[in-house]
Amino acid sequence: VQVMTYNLWYYGGVSDGDNDREDDLRIVIGEIEPDLLVVQEVKNRTGYTRFLEDVLNHTGQNWGGAFFNDQPNTDIYIALYFKSGKYEVVSTGVVNTTSSWGHRDAVEFLVTHLPSGQDLNLYGVHQKAGNSDSDAADRQSEASNLRAYLNDLDANNHFLVMGDYLSLIHI
Repeated sequence: VQVMTYNLWYYGGVSDGDNDREDDLRIVIGEIEPDLLVVQEVKNRTGYTRFLEDVLNHTGQNWGGAFFNDQPNTDIYIALYFKSGKYEVVSTGVVNTTSSWGHRDAVEFLVTHLPSGQDLNLYGVHQKAGNSDSDAADRQSEASNLRAYLNDLDANNHFLVMGDYLSLIHI
């Protein structure tokens, strides 16, 4: 099983810049050949659909997408795509990790690996960027909130946290 995460840099699927990047995106994703793909910085529902159609299924592949979750706090979204026939999406939800507008909550995807019947939780994150002490405090809060949520999962749950986030180590 190949799992991948990728920041699409505010992909909306309709601008010349988006269209110019599609060949590059196809090459990168084609080289890795993921079965599950969590992406960050999808501009909107149109970008979500166009990425599925114009990048993933461009050459007749059989990709599907999880329910697109339009979060009210942001205009940059997280999405999950999967190879049909290998995975099935059971549910999509949001884990409240932030209350600041413009920041993204974590998105929780529950998928089932069809050949084995094994469930897997995927958490798509895109934490606050920046170098200020305030930005670092926001990331720490978002990470702590997600960790607290994950600590409450059943010990038998399998999960991956995937996305665009920065870890800082203070020595």
